[in-house]
Amino acid sequence: VTLHDRLLHHHTTGLSTVEVSSVNASRLVGEFESYYSKAQNSPTARYKTYVIKGSNHPDKMKMLSEWLAKHQIEFGKGASGNRKLTGFSYQKGTNGSVSIGSDDMIISAYQPKSNLVTAFFEPNPSLVDSMTYDITAWAVPYMYDLEAYALTERVNVTSPYSIEAASAQISDGKSYAYVAAYETLNDVKWMASLLNKGVKIRVAEKDFSVDGQSFRKGALVVLRWDNEHLEGYHELVREATNEFGQDTKTIKTGLVNLGKDFGSRYYTLIEAPKVAVLSGSEVS
Repeated sequence: VTLHDRLLHHHTTGLSTVEVSSVNASRLVGEFESYYSKAQNSPTARYKTYVIKGSNHPDKMKMLSEWLAKHQIEFGKGASGNRKLTGFSYQKGTNGSVSIGSDDMIISAYQPKSNLVTAFFEPNPSLVDSMTYDITAWAVPYMYDLEAYALTERVNVTSPYSIEAASAQISDGKSYAYVAAYETLNDVKWMASLLNKGVKIRVAEKDFSVDGQSFRKGALVVLRWDNEHLEGYHELVREATNEFGQDTKTIKTGLVNLGKDFGSRYYTLIEAPKVAVLSGSEVS
């Protein structure tokens, strides 16, 4: 079959679809309405509610919220209390007791996009057709590494879900250092943004405490003496913090209470990677 034949066949099939839809317009609209009505009022999926615990990292919850909104999936908060429910734990892979907290995200199967919700959150997706080349189900809690539960019982959404953005507490240039955790993709973006602008960043190889705050190894450290050559680097840190919602901490002293001093070899300077791209007629 030539490319011309394939294009012609697609064109013919497309016109045929429009013709059949026109002839059966009333039935088509009725089926369309019925599909979404059943999804919203009587979903057939086993799990009726998905609970994403509010104790998950704020960055992950924010990314999930944006992702759900992008797909027009409804979510919010449910009524909290001492009521104990039973649900499937994605992290443990077993059923267990679940309580709804005031900061938990609730995703109900009772919504127009119920089938899409099931496809995204189904804990144990299975493929009937081994020849399929498409992905038919996504376990979103695994994708975002979230503590989450799938419930067979319905839990109603009672209020909108929102996440407060981190406010950049960046000083006017009198700080000794800035420290940020390195735990999520937003932390990587924060680091990359500053490296691209010439800001020097170090990574802590050991846990440490300073200025009344504790940090785990892997924390990103922006030292004043590393960046005195860069005019306005404080503002660059503030901009990156606001852009990526980073909880950047301002450190006003160099006296480390626990762990290694900032001047030691345990704070390694991060070298920004350089990427070379080959181009031209002789490059295949």
